[in-house]
Amino acid sequence: MKIQRQWKATLISLFFATLTVYASELSIYRDGAILRYRPAGGFIGWTGSDTKASCGGETIALVPTDCCPDTLRLCRERNAIDRQFDVARKAERAEEVLNTLVGHIRYDRIESGKMVKEAEKVADALSGFHKRSQEAYRRAKGLEVGFKRQTRSMEGYRLARACQKELILKLPSDAITFEVLNIADIADKKQIALREAMAVKNRSGIDIRADSVRFFYRRIHRMLHPIRFSAWVIGEGNRRARILYAKAAQPIALADEAATPKVEVKGPRRFEAHNVVLPSTGARKEIVLRRRKIAAEYEERAYPWRSREVFETVAFKPPYPVVNDRWRILDGDRVVTEQVYGGYEGGKYRIFLSTDEDLIVRRDRLILKESESFFGNRIHKKDGYTLTLTNQSKRSKRLHIVERIPVAVRSDVDVKLLKVRSDLPLKYRRGEKGRLDIDVTIPPKKSGKIEVLFEVDFDKKKPVYY
Repeated sequence: MKIQRQWKATLISLFFATLTVYASELSIYRDGAILRYRPAGGFIGWTGSDTKASCGGETIALVPTDCCPDTLRLCRERNAIDRQFDVARKAERAEEVLNTLVGHIRYDRIESGKMVKEAEKVADALSGFHKRSQEAYRRAKGLEVGFKRQTRSMEGYRLARACQKELILKLPSDAITFEVLNIADIADKKQIALREAMAVKNRSGIDIRADSVRFFYRRIHRMLHPIRFSAWVIGEGNRRARILYAKAAQPIALADEAATPKVEVKGPRRFEAHNVVLPSTGARKEIVLRRRKIAAEYEERAYPWRSREVFETVAFKPPYPVVNDRWRILDGDRVVTEQVYGGYEGGKYRIFLSTDEDLIVRRDRLILKESESFFGNRIHKKDGYTLTLTNQSKRSKRLHIVERIPVAVRSDVDVKLLKVRSDLPLKYRRGEKGRLDIDVTIPPKKSGKIEVLFEVDFDKKKPVYY
């Protein structure tokens, strides 16, 4: 019987030895993933009960199992947790047994000298058992925390019956997730080195080596209803127009593997990687999609009407559509920041890199002695503001200021820019929608002011505010 049990254990070990999943195809969506492969055995992984399986088009149940040999990485880690709990429980039982035995000793039959020595031995033994159980519990809990970061369940699952055809696993949304990472290296001040990467996190409880991985910026589960015609009816009264807001795609998140996947960019939001190793570790794996070096314009900018901060920015024409506006900024090998944002502006893409603490910008309302004058039925109101700029650094600073003046939305209201003056060398231009772009140079350890004056002309019977 003992020989038969040994042979049975050997066969089970050989059966599970190749159960790292070598998938023919992995598709990752915003709300789940689909894994297709031909299973080498019945064990699936530490996936959780909400994973669905089908074999050859027929649904097949996943059932819990304790049969998990040490030939699999996650099985070794799970078995190590059980062994530590066993050590802890055995030490506890030994402590209880020794306490029971001590309670049945008749002390009147033991010499006083021997009693002291025996008591010391018993105390040492009890202390040793207690310490052993506490240390084993602590190790087991630590291993358990690490295991839960990698998987979705502390329980292993297997197929309820054998599958000889292609197995399809539908994994829930938190099993395998991904997002596009934008990385910019600003070490060269004349150009910028861009890198787009796919960040993937696998905690499905299945170690995967996939022939191909496809990333989809859409959901598996979508409810699309047919659109039926309805008449556009004219009603009475006024109704506020409904504004539709487009939702941005929600992004997501790997340790580097030795193998370098081959990546194909199918489109702005369509990527496919080949020969990808995705161990279920819960750690981020970054798959580089594409790299490019392009010319860039570095500029310090201020938006005094909105913020007192001065921003260090970089602008460039993207060689490909930017999918995600969040960026990681590098300066060579040094990480400048892990999370800044950018956006399209006038045909270029601008990233806000950091703030310049040496430049201080303050905006104050311009106080005028006579701000209003009357001509017939119309009011001419002069107004404006003053920008105070302070350069605390030891070098000259060039600053681009984005400001504004009011813009009229009624045809009977007129706005004129009267002047932009300063004791600092500057250039300015007026753009659409009241935009005012000012380029100014501030000497080291100096301050200066910019005065912006405008006039609003309107009917005195129809007052305005801004």
